[in-house]
Amino acid sequence: MLENKKLELKLETEDFDETGVSRERGKRAEEVAEWYFRLNGFFLIHGFIVHPDRQRLKPRTEADLLGIRLKESSEGVWRTSKGDHFRPGVNRTSMTDDALITKASMDGTVKKHLIAMVEVKAGKCSINGPWSDIDERDQQQAGSNMERALSRVGFGNKSEISTAALSMYESLRYQGANFIVQYFSVGKYVSAELEKKYPKLVQITYDQIATFLRDRFNGFPEKIPHERDISLWEGFGDSFRWWFESNGYRKSPSVDACKSAVSRYIEKGKCEN
Repeated sequence: MLENKKLELKLETEDFDETGVSRERGKRAEEVAEWYFRLNGFFLIHGFIVHPDRQRLKPRTEADLLGIRLKESSEGVWRTSKGDHFRPGVNRTSMTDDALITKASMDGTVKKHLIAMVEVKAGKCSINGPWSDIDERDQQQAGSNMERALSRVGFGNKSEISTAALSMYESLRYQGANFIVQYFSVGKYVSAELEKKYPKLVQITYDQIATFLRDRFNGFPEKIPHERDISLWEGFGDSFRWWFESNGYRKSPSVDACKSAVSRYIEKGKCEN
């Protein structure tokens, strides 16, 4: 128990470290999160900013990632057994997206479009203050930060956006007629304080992301490009796929090995030892 407290204190201290090393670590953490949401069917905007009404040094607020996943999102591969004739629609093997994502896109038993607002930390999961400060919505400037962000997405009329914004400030989740808005916090470990205060907040750890990546790469090797210079798989995606394939030459890397590879990338910028 004492060792866990020491680890939490060390990681929290790192979160507030404004050195270049800490900033680079944060950028790499965002890369890992971006790939996770990308592979789960989201259309993403990186560094979404809510601009002020007048020129000033800083924006009103920003989200590390803003994403939209349509309710019928699906991806798969077409496979044939030896001797089989290829028949589209019959030979399709569908991918299974992470249960954390598919569960978040459900309102009871009904699938809905999912808007994700994502905060990413290299250390403990956290939320960006201006997205969670309910008093902020009463500012005299036209519209709260949350209302402005949801208006930019354009999923509902003014009345529904106002209702959704209030729900987000109160619980970090809104379930509407056609859309769900969900706040996600990604980090090295879960915040017990946030879990208690916001039961509907979805916290995702890098260990969970690593487990998802292992399942996806094992289950659908056809999706992994082999060209070393492919431009679309750069940064973390490129580093992880090359680490995964080189280590999985004879046997697939273990879950623990994948967790370590993701952690190494965030800390050092590469998945390899």
